[in-house]
Amino acid sequence: MDVSTLSEIPAEDTAVVSCDGDIPQLKAMLEELDLYEEHKIVFNKLNPAASAVEQAADKCPVFKEIKRELPTHTVRDIPPEECPMKRKIHQGFKSDKLFGLKLSHTREHACIDLISVMPDILTKCCTPDKLQSGFIKNGMLDAKSRTFPSFNGMFSTCKGNPTIEDYDKIHGLIGDLVLQYDQHGHADDDFLAACHIKAENGEEALRAPMTTFFRRNYSHHRCGGLMQ
Repeated sequence: MDVSTLSEIPAEDTAVVSCDGDIPQLKAMLEELDLYEEHKIVFNKLNPAASAVEQAADKCPVFKEIKRELPTHTVRDIPPEECPMKRKIHQGFKSDKLFGLKLSHTREHACIDLISVMPDILTKCCTPDKLQSGFIKNGMLDAKSRTFPSFNGMFSTCKGNPTIEDYDKIHGLIGDLVLQYDQHGHADDDFLAACHIKAENGEEALRAPMTTFFRRNYSHHRCGGLMQ
């Protein structure tokens, strides 16, 4: 849909952005709340120590393999004229598009070298199996079809020691959860309260098996309310 720069952004075009808890990110987010509200941008803060639940890509081996492959790939000693990729990157760094970018000679050549070899590294490391593995580990995808979420997979991310009663209670709420999202776009507080389970220390926590859905939409709901 074409929208004029002077037109108000429709509510259905609201964008949701999730960021981690780094202080600079949070500071930038809080300083521009009015601007984000005007442009229909809702910010979520990811939960601490929740990579296994909410950041499936971090659980994939891709990043580790890229880091391992980097030292074995370089075009540092190949002239740009003899390496098409390096030639294009080198020309890009010298173009007006990067005017104002000030890098030392050593750092600039390191960047050119990194960008030049990255396609080969990503082709080797970013296979479908490796990319999907983290999503299978936290239940976002089931291991068989790799299409649908796995309830048992998501339940296994619970850090506590849930009982059979906890399992049955959460499992029985799945149908209601889908209806909540269809009707409201999030699960309300009363519904979330029914999903609390007790951790090993006896305290109730919202680290239910459906944490990915609960917390992100709960944060979305909270953040949206704050911005309003």
